[in-house]
Amino acid sequence: MALDLRKECEILSLGVLPERRREGIGSTLLDSVCSEGRVRGAECIVLEVAVDNSAALALYTGRGFMPVGHRRNYYQQASRRVDALILQLALANIMV
Repeated sequence: MALDLRKECEILSLGVLPERRREGIGSTLLDSVCSEGRVRGAECIVLEVAVDNSAALALYTGRGFMPVGHRRNYYQQASRRVDALILQLALANIMV
């Protein structure tokens, strides 16, 4: 088995205040992370998102992030647990 040594950038948290959503702030933050990751030599960006977070999923998939994994019952939300999708974006072929 070969060891995968690619350089990876991970987004741990990206948030926008509710009253400032739908103003393009999330897109700007995401574009900045992608640009900085590329400058620093990252080959890809990885993040996790709750499967029921439709706004975040739309943002990420709209930027080309693809699902590469799944974590069952990863997030605790009120009285229930929600699965997470692991998403990845290869930086080699994107323009930011």
